[in-house]
Amino acid sequence: MADMTAPGPCALVLGGTGYLGHRLCAELTAAGWSVVAVGRRSVPVTAARLLVTDLASANISDVLAEAQPSLVVNAAGGVWQLSDEEVIDSNAVLVDRLVAALAKHPRRTRLIQLGSAKEYGSGPAGMAVAEDAVARPGSVYGRSKLAATRAVLAATRRGEVDGVVLRLPTTIGPGSPQVSLLGMVSSALAAAVRENRPAVLRLFRLTAHQDFLAVDDLARGVLAAAQTRQAVGRIINLGYGEAISVRSLVETLVAVSGWPTEILDDAPPSGTDRMEWQRLDISTAAELLGWTPRQQLRDALTEVWAAANPQRGADSADCRPTHSE
Repeated sequence: MADMTAPGPCALVLGGTGYLGHRLCAELTAAGWSVVAVGRRSVPVTAARLLVTDLASANISDVLAEAQPSLVVNAAGGVWQLSDEEVIDSNAVLVDRLVAALAKHPRRTRLIQLGSAKEYGSGPAGMAVAEDAVARPGSVYGRSKLAATRAVLAATRRGEVDGVVLRLPTTIGPGSPQVSLLGMVSSALAAAVRENRPAVLRLFRLTAHQDFLAVDDLARGVLAAAQTRQAVGRIINLGYGEAISVRSLVETLVAVSGWPTEILDDAPPSGTDRMEWQRLDISTAAELLGWTPRQQLRDALTEVWAAANPQRGADSADCRPTHSE
């Protein structure tokens, strides 16, 4: 067990060793929180103390008793390469266990749940989706995240936690999981650079338009939600507030890499969640948190490329991709 005796308010980040959690630990530490990161792997975590445990089997009440947090950020969960049961367990069931443990914890705790824009499902083209929209998730993942949202808000209404749900679109930042779109694209580009050959990207759903969020802006949003009393009991969308073409996103990453690339359109696998158009209304974040996105999309993609291929990331020049359909 990590030493948890440091002074100052404690922030417990579940999933703190992951792609998002690592960045959140750094942001909270810089803001003066004494951060305890919880993760399954013993890996370097920027400016945080580390507790290595598997939340699927850990006694969450014991973790809370040891850390005595004023703030819990749930950045844990799963989406890729999992069975339906595993998706439900890692998202909905975990949050049920978390709020039950927090209800018995003697200290009233702020809980920030990282939700998902997939809870809404696909929206009509041209319409921004606000937090009061009817949720119609089209996937097991979306339904599991919606169940988690409802559990957090119900516990807040009962006075057991001070819960806030931040609904996030696909995030963009260094260290994107390799099974994600940007992770796959950046890995394929980096492999082509290493092997000194043109890259060929076989992708599907390039016609979709979705909102996105830079991880630096997410970190700012979490910090604001931790410090804003009016956020308690609310769902708050974060994102660029734009429906961005997935094709243009990939093309920009290719251009940032400066590497000759051909993009091929493939048919999506059967059973794929088809969310073709979504733009989030981010006005609540501006009104309650004073939050608006700051990082430009291209700058966020530049960080993705620099992390995937550090030798070339700093001196890449634009290169126009070619397309086949």
